[in-house]
Amino acid sequence: MGVCVPRDGEIKRTKLHAAGSPEANRVLSKLAAEMGIELHFVEFDPQGEPIGLDGSSEDLSVVELFWAHGRFTGGWVSKVTSKLPNLRWVHSDFVGIDAIDKDEFLRRGIVLSNGGDNFARPMAEWVMMGMLVSAKRFIHYQKLSEARSWDPSVELDELSRKRVFLLGFGSVNRLVAEMCEPFNMEVSAWTRTEHKVVPPHLRNYYFGNEIPSEIYESDFLVVGVPHTPSTHHLLGEAELSRFKDDVVIINPARGAIFDEVALAKAVEASRFGYLLLDAFEVEPLESGSALWGRKDVTVYPHHSWSSPKVTTNAINRMRRQLDLWMRGEEPEGTVDFRAGY
Repeated sequence: MGVCVPRDGEIKRTKLHAAGSPEANRVLSKLAAEMGIELHFVEFDPQGEPIGLDGSSEDLSVVELFWAHGRFTGGWVSKVTSKLPNLRWVHSDFVGIDAIDKDEFLRRGIVLSNGGDNFARPMAEWVMMGMLVSAKRFIHYQKLSEARSWDPSVELDELSRKRVFLLGFGSVNRLVAEMCEPFNMEVSAWTRTEHKVVPPHLRNYYFGNEIPSEIYESDFLVVGVPHTPSTHHLLGEAELSRFKDDVVIINPARGAIFDEVALAKAVEASRFGYLLLDAFEVEPLESGSALWGRKDVTVYPHHSWSSPKVTTNAINRMRRQLDLWMRGEEPEGTVDFRAGY
């Protein structure tokens, strides 16, 4: 294992054995060259098989880092991980880990770090779009525009003094809270575990196992909790029945936070003002779902994160993570598998 000793006396490793996709190899090779790291990389194909190597090759046994970079599935991550017997660290560009085999990571003591706030800004902007679209009746007037119909009879609304409830307070919802402030909105948030520093931009902050009743008084509900056993179907028929009839629900997180059958029934009964949904229990959303084809529901194909800047964000985060790892320090944003995030 190569090391160098900088002038300040700090020992830093200079050799790294890594694995991932060909794209990850291309990017990591450039980073390694810039950082003075000798990189040995094993590429894996979309089926999770090593490229140009016998599966029993000793090259696999020395890999310590697996970078899940770009578009990938949890199944691919698990398959690649299973082929690297001495893997120590997996870094994922994304945040959610519900599709990853957490038991194997726990059993083998593999560290998993995530993408942190790589996608927070585009997703938070998408949430704000949903609020404005609903308040200004954009979809209604888009349809009138397509029909060449002039009708100023529908009253628009303002965001000022509207109540926003953030279910979860991760990187996306923290930024949503900040973005709501210039609109003079009243924002509250709930997390299952306590944040030691009281979050800014909030009117009320709650934590604990029980969701506070204030959620049912909100004008906007923004879902931002991870999908874990404790949040699966967190919002079912009983909870959905308690919301205001004109509530706007925005979900850029995970579909299974809702009991989707109950959600579809509530939508068919016109229980809500508007739903902007980016995540579903089964993806792609089944063609027969009652959530399709409605003027009060907009379906996005799990795409709220999309931005030309996210790749740069992911690469910059990997550079910081790599610097920590080569110095013998733990990467940022390591996942607590028992908590599920």
